[in-house]
Amino acid sequence: MLYLLDANVLITAHDDYYPIDRIPQFWEWIIDNTKQGHLKMPFEMIAEVKAGQPKRDAENQDDELLRWLRINNHEKELQLDASADQVEVNRVFKDGYELPTPSLDELNKIRKDPLLISYALGGQRTTIVTLEAKQENATDEMKKHKRKIPFVCRKLGIRCIDTFDLIRELDFRIT
Repeated sequence: MLYLLDANVLITAHDDYYPIDRIPQFWEWIIDNTKQGHLKMPFEMIAEVKAGQPKRDAENQDDELLRWLRINNHEKELQLDASADQVEVNRVFKDGYELPTPSLDELNKIRKDPLLISYALGGQRTTIVTLEAKQENATDEMKKHKRKIPFVCRKLGIRCIDTFDLIRELDFRIT
C-alpha cells in the first residue's frame, strides 16, 4: 500500500501537534516510511509545503519545516518518483469534480488537489492522506469547485484517510 500525503499533513503536523523540535520521533517515522516505500508526496504537494501557509510568518519563510525538508535529502526521499498523467488529471476534473472544462476561477479555487488525486488513479493500491474535511453529508449538487479531496476520492473509488488513521495503520509510537 502506498500512502500519498497532502501538503496539509506535514504543515499541520508541524504547526499544530507534532512540532519538529518537540516530537522528532514523528518526523523520523515519516522518513523511515518513505524509505520503505509506504509514504510519498507528489512534487506538487512538496511545492505547497515549501510555499508555506498564510498563517506562517512571512518574514520567516525558512522555518523549521523547510529546514527539515533539506536535511539529509528528506525532500528527495519523500518525493514520489512520478509525473502527473494529464489523462488522469482530466478524469479527476470530469468524474470527481464534474468539471470537464473548469474555468480559470475554478482552477484557482481548486488549486493542486486534482493533481494529488490523479496520482492515486494509476493502478497501484494507493491511499490519499489529507486533513481536509470529509464532507460526509455533501451532495453532488454542492458547488463543484468547493469539493474537498475526501469527497472527490469517494466519487472516484479512491481510499482517503487522515493523519490519525495513518498513524494507526502504520503504527506510529513514541518510544
